[in-house]
Amino acid sequence: MPLILATDAGAAADALAHLADEQRAARRNVLAYAPAVLLQEAGALDEELAETLREVLPELVMVELGSARFGRLNFDALALLALDLSPALLDAPAGRRLVDALGGLLREGKTLLLAGDAAGMAGALLAPDAAAEEDDETPLRAGLGLLPGALVLPSLQSADLRTLLQRLSEQGGRLLALEAPAAVLCEVTGAHAHFRMLGGGSAQLVAFAQPVGEGAPTARLHPLTHTQDAGWPA
Repeated sequence: MPLILATDAGAAADALAHLADEQRAARRNVLAYAPAVLLQEAGALDEELAETLREVLPELVMVELGSARFGRLNFDALALLALDLSPALLDAPAGRRLVDALGGLLREGKTLLLAGDAAGMAGALLAPDAAAEEDDETPLRAGLGLLPGALVLPSLQSADLRTLLQRLSEQGGRLLALEAPAAVLCEVTGAHAHFRMLGGGSAQLVAFAQPVGEGAPTARLHPLTHTQDAGWPA
């Protein structure tokens, strides 16, 4: 399932502008948002994300998750599904079940988009919460698993990179770190992934190689810039 991860609404729109011909080809584009009751506020829809995406995709349809309209969606006719859910909602049991179900529905030729902090939920591992009381020995929590074996940082500036890389090396994880504003298209096939930058911005791919003997794993970096593509560093 193709996956677009963007640092913010503007980067998401820029990414879709590069894919506009593909996304408009006789298929529907949908922004699915959380019901207001879950957010305990009057407006559940992220107006900035919705308005910014509609500048690129005027035919974008906004649908409330769990509504009768969402239940009637023909997923076979979709080109793009953008999820407007907070990380907290995605991390909740209901959010995880939703993403699992969508993974079965959004097969070849259908793209899932996550923007902002929600993009950080896409990996198999989650970055530690700076506000949480956890030490460096605490295993990294599980993410949504849309990008197997990896952790996604929506903002490279938002983390203690040295500590994070140390913990990833111990758990055998990989890292996709975006430098805002940026968006990347991830083509995931089983445990393998290929990445392509969409629009401006850049990203860092980090994987670890185990040296012969008992030495510590060595980090291997591969920078991605405008329109470049690559797999995980070997």
